[in-house]
Amino acid sequence: MGVTMTPGAAEVLAAIAAHPATTLALVSGRRLVDLVELAQPPVGTLLAASHGVEHGVVEPGGPSVEPLEPTADERALITRLDDSLGEIASAAEGAWVESKTFGRVLHTRQADPDAGAAATERAVAGPATWPGVHAIVGKSVVELAVRDVTKADGVAWVRERAAADAGVAPAAVAVLFAGDDTTDEHALASLREGDLGVKVGDGETAASVRVADEPAVVALLREVLAARG
Repeated sequence: MGVTMTPGAAEVLAAIAAHPATTLALVSGRRLVDLVELAQPPVGTLLAASHGVEHGVVEPGGPSVEPLEPTADERALITRLDDSLGEIASAAEGAWVESKTFGRVLHTRQADPDAGAAATERAVAGPATWPGVHAIVGKSVVELAVRDVTKADGVAWVRERAAADAGVAPAAVAVLFAGDDTTDEHALASLREGDLGVKVGDGETAASVRVADEPAVVALLREVLAARG
């Protein structure tokens, strides 16, 4: 995947997971299996992957995943996406298509900038407009899903699950969400009074706090843990 965790991130995530009355959750656009492989999250971590389509919990023997399968109509639409995005990616060297359970993702980060932009434009003007397709445009990615789910749905599931595990009402659960992608704005905009949204890097945001980069997120989380005692 070509991605590694920021130094100190694993340690601070483990400390969050071990802290009383605190639940660690990872909300990601990645597939659940890829998220687990990359982050190696500690036992007890809640996982909302594929922008909230896939749900799971890390248990001692590995992640426990809620099984989900596309319907026949969704599978037919995914097949059409395979054909269309495959043709688009083939015209931009370095572009590739990622398969997810409920959609496909066009990646253009490794393509020539102009070719990548053209591929993105074709995807947005073409298959993204099809009935039943829900588009999420991020940094060098165009995700085309056959279910209308965003990271806001992932945060909502995390809140409900954490509340159920703690035996409290969802309104009693405060969420700290940090993200750097445009797709994270759905989650940031969904936060309530008492939550904390953190934007990582530049760009317009619904977050109330901004930090420069990933190491700054690690530092912020350490400060939050220290403040909680």
